[in-house]
Amino acid sequence: MDDTSGLVHGSGTHAGFLARLDQRIGLLRLRLGSHLEFRRFDSTARSVRLDDLLPSAFLHAEYRMSLLTLRVAARVTSASDGMRLSAGGGALVDLRDYIMRFDLSMAEQDPTAVQRRAAVTSERHTLAVAELAARSGALNMRAYYRGIAEPINTLPGGTIAEVDFITGGDRRIVGASASGLLSWGAFELRPRLRAEQITSTEVAETWSFAMLDLDLAYVFRTPSNSVRIGVNGAWLPASTIPSFEPLVWSFRQGAGQAPSQLDGLSAYITAKIGNASLRASYENILGNRWYTVLNAPELSRVFRLSVDWSFTD
Repeated sequence: MDDTSGLVHGSGTHAGFLARLDQRIGLLRLRLGSHLEFRRFDSTARSVRLDDLLPSAFLHAEYRMSLLTLRVAARVTSASDGMRLSAGGGALVDLRDYIMRFDLSMAEQDPTAVQRRAAVTSERHTLAVAELAARSGALNMRAYYRGIAEPINTLPGGTIAEVDFITGGDRRIVGASASGLLSWGAFELRPRLRAEQITSTEVAETWSFAMLDLDLAYVFRTPSNSVRIGVNGAWLPASTIPSFEPLVWSFRQGAGQAPSQLDGLSAYITAKIGNASLRASYENILGNRWYTVLNAPELSRVFRLSVDWSFTD
């Protein structure tokens, strides 16, 4: 294994075993089982040695009625320093033309091999999500809240290639998104707006950002074939957003103000003809620096082509 700098090398083993039972009892569907994970990785200049055997057991139950579906799930994992518990529940309400979803979950997240260099502890996450979606696809709205107790915070180190980690405080993330579909004959416009605010007590600061995506396409459809030709782009207003640290695969808060920017626009064509499908796209037509990551190649203009054909269908 090599990191993105090409200076750190290591090797390791990752294996697992999964056994699951899926059973229906009337309106109730039960899925339960166990998972055994083994991981061993060498220590490097940036990570500690891993030598873990992680047995776990899980349960997922779903009770489906005509207009209401209820779900609960839980997982227990045994680690060398104690037990890890994850649990959650949710509900889906069918309003005929619309669907409402509600989810609430909690989980413990262990530090990575890189973060363990600083002897940090596990994070405790709580997530709540509410969503309203139209069956026609004309509207989708979602709001979410994530609370993180004792978050692992990435701090700048002595040089540009070094970082440090501390545990402490609380982090609250509140976000929302909305998307829609507007049609004029054979043309479709799909706007999407996303916004998020991050508040951290460990550094007593607040970060926020918003992003607007637009997709405009011409669509031709027959009973068995379809062709879609379009352009899309995204705009990010001036925001305070986290900075990605590729050498340790984590985000660092408080990285400063990002200027207003456009993603460079992309054009694409997708086609489905019988049991064959094709997608071609030319991305970042304007050649803008949309994503810039330290020690990683920077993609400028990119052409992508994919073809899928199911011969046996």
